Amino acid sequence: MTDTVTRIVTEYLTQRLGQPFVVENRPGGSGSIGASQAARAAPDGYTILFTTNTTHSIIGSLLNKVPYDPQKDFTPVVKLADLPSMVIVGPSLPVDSLLELVQRARSNPGKVSYGFGNSSGQIGGEALRRAVGGEMIPVPYKGNPQGVQDLLGGHIDAMVVDITTGLGAVESGKVRALAVLTEKRMAILPDVPTMNEVLGPGNDNMGWFGVFGPVHMPGEVVDTLAREMKTVLNDSTVDARLKSLGVIPGYLPPATFVPFLAREQILWTKLARDAGIAPH
Repeated sequence: MTDTVTRIVTEYLTQRLGQPFVVENRPGGSGSIGASQAARAAPDGYTILFTTNTTHSIIGSLLNKVPYDPQKDFTPVVKLADLPSMVIVGPSLPVDSLLELVQRARSNPGKVSYGFGNSSGQIGGEALRRAVGGEMIPVPYKGNPQGVQDLLGGHIDAMVVDITTGLGAVESGKVRALAVLTEKRMAILPDVPTMNEVLGPGNDNMGWFGVFGPVHMPGEVVDTLAREMKTVLNDSTVDARLKSLGVIPGYLPPATFVPFLAREQILWTKLARDAGIAPH
């Protein structure tokens, strides 16, 4: 998902700025490996971090030792988009609704599993497990694509996945979407209820996608990148491409992105705590 959105945006940035963007994926450590490398880079605008709420809002709730300070070691550039998640089930599980999934898990304690491949999925999955009564088996993955493959292969029963990764399998009929973890139903999946509708309020969480530079990046560089990224998001083709993936464009400039980050860290820390997630 992160790679897909990054490539869409940088493709158009390359056209506008006349500078090639080389996308380098640095997975691992809940995104902390790539984020820490970006934090140590020269603040010249030639290394920028495209990332999600995991590395800047949730990481402290997941790891005892984070190799960077999310606030002090970066220059916030822009928030680009919102990243919703959904609950999906594979062909091996004969349920057609979230309520049926909950009932099946309660009737078969310790026998129904769900996967997750990022922190939003982990928190959403814990909310689902609490609704069941703690009887579902969580299965962590290094990334969502690996989890979806195991779901298709019948190795797990359900998954909490970002919509970008899971949408193709839903549209092809290979998996079924039971709920979205958004406050309101999504236009791209209008017949899929929210978790709030089924389980009650407080079961929504919305990830986000943003851009950062190393700390002390010059203001003129930040302003240029922010201005050009806003123009890219306003392009109708880019807007359509992102929305077709289930990504919701949601631009915030640096001045608004900074207070947003402070609020999000408080929010996701609470969500992780409420889900019973402890750093390790």
